[in-house]
Amino acid sequence: MPPSALKAASSGLRADVLLVGGGGGGGNASGTFAGGGGGGGDVVAAARRFLRGTAYTVTIGAGGAASTAGGTTSISGTAVSDSATGGGDGGDTNGAGGSGANGGGGGYSGGAAGTGSTGFNGAAAGTTNGGGGGGDSQAGAISAANPKGGDGTANSYSGSSVTYGGGGGGGGNQSGGLQPGGAGGTGGGGAGGGASPGTASPTAGIVNTGGGGGGGQGSGSSNAGAAGGSGIVIVRYYGAQRATGGTITSSGGYTIHTFTSSGTFTVS
Repeated sequence: MPPSALKAASSGLRADVLLVGGGGGGGNASGTFAGGGGGGGDVVAAARRFLRGTAYTVTIGAGGAASTAGGTTSISGTAVSDSATGGGDGGDTNGAGGSGANGGGGGYSGGAAGTGSTGFNGAAAGTTNGGGGGGDSQAGAISAANPKGGDGTANSYSGSSVTYGGGGGGGGNQSGGLQPGGAGGTGGGGAGGGASPGTASPTAGIVNTGGGGGGGQGSGSSNAGAAGGSGIVIVRYYGAQRATGGTITSSGGYTIHTFTSSGTFTVS
């Protein structure tokens, strides 16, 4: 049996906990100039002991709206207090990416990279587009062809491997030739809007992955960046069900509690 998956003792329950913060929203474009991608949310995995009869408050961090940092995800109560911060917002046109767990990408032109406090930085604006947002395992990219968001971190507490905390792609400019937006990072990152081909709108970070939103495209008019994806909490322990809260499943001998919205986890 894995050391982090010990059976419950009479005083409580030893469990593995995954927390993912909300992804940052992509930056807004203005005129022909694009916005940067939002940073992915923090991905935190830890082993904790939960006390019997104690109600633990689970808060799911929201994905940030355009140009807004993602929210913090947390689980708290007696003897347990863990959190995962949200990703930084993508920079608006000419603006710097926001700081967060993973930094947002800078907006075109000259927008600086956002700083990642626990993960990776976003990318500064490129010569033709906004920078990609940082992911939980990789910085955002600065690239004319693909200002991609950084990739996130894989975790298997749900019963299968899922990647969380990908950064959003930077938006593409109309100025200087029609440019494509960047791909979202693996782990729920949204794609940046592109001025080529056609005019593609940015896509939002995937819900409950903490993915950053794509930056808005420069298309001759103002275009908003896309929202980041909300976070998630997963609690798993070995053996039969011994707690309530969230959506309860089982896999590989583990009982799994998945919270896609805020709630309460209580050990019986």
